Amino acid sequence: MNANRGMTNQEKTLSFKVLCVFAFVFGGFTLVYSIFILLNGLGQPSVLDGFRIELFPEDLRLVSRQIVSALGFLLAVFTFFGIIQLWNKVKAGFWVFSISIFLFLLLPFIFLEVSFFWLFRTLLAYILITGLFIVLFRNNLKNMA
Repeated sequence: MNANRGMTNQEKTLSFKVLCVFAFVFGGFTLVYSIFILLNGLGQPSVLDGFRIELFPEDLRLVSRQIVSALGFLLAVFTFFGIIQLWNKVKAGFWVFSISIFLFLLLPFIFLEVSFFWLFRTLLAYILITGLFIVLFRNNLKNMA
């Protein structure tokens, strides 16, 4: 192992590399989706129909959609940053990834005024994939710095 590359004392296994590549694709999809929501949230309120503006103070209600869109984008950036840290075998990357993706998943449940079960069914695949990534990366924590 080359100490100049900044890796830990163990090389990445093939399964860990494959896991990271899938996580990069997943994180990239999340980032692109958040950019789409951010851009549409700035221009077309129809993307965020059913939005609960009453959760915001009176003076922020006009920009509440933009605030939530920007928050989603920032969480997606943190998620992707966490994946980069995981690739570099930095243990803190697991927590950055896990917490930010969990908060990203909570946004629609908090701010959209739709049935919980409808939203859960709609996001079920995303929730399951997220849970799988968290479990698989959790199993690799012992090999990280």
